[in-house]
Amino acid sequence: MRNFEAIRKVRDKIHFESEKHDQDVWGRLTKDTAKETTCTPVSGTAYVTVECETPACVAGWAVSQAGEKLLFPNILADTNDWWADSVIARRCLTSKGEIAEIPQRAKKLLGLTDAQAKVLFAGEWSNEETVENLDILLKEDVSNREATKLLRERAETRDIEWLSELCG
Repeated sequence: MRNFEAIRKVRDKIHFESEKHDQDVWGRLTKDTAKETTCTPVSGTAYVTVECETPACVAGWAVSQAGEKLLFPNILADTNDWWADSVIARRCLTSKGEIAEIPQRAKKLLGLTDAQAKVLFAGEWSNEETVENLDILLKEDVSNREATKLLRERAETRDIEWLSELCG
């Protein structure tokens, strides 16, 4: 069952703060941002949470908007040791203190089907297209089956390799 409230929060975040949307990553923390924020180690893990909003995709924002934390590798203590300009979050810390994969957690928080999540979380969508995809899911008079069909139809118009597996 789609969680309309959670979907709307993510949609509004991405629409009104498009500079914080990066559909290519679950969450990205740059070296400069890491130097300006508080990094909190997660006890017994190799992760830290941060106290700033990082650019993220739909799934990353679903987790963040639910009050859960993106987890970044604990290489943030000394940004001089970084081999790249940023690090990527792939996991999150749930409200129950459990570590989860971001896409699976976001799928659950948003109440999406597997097919809806695969299309919605694809990295190829622009900001505008992502908002349009979320708008489809926000139509309360559209069934899950119809919403999935509409998302698949939009995805099929794109030249994306993985779509043959999903829509084929």
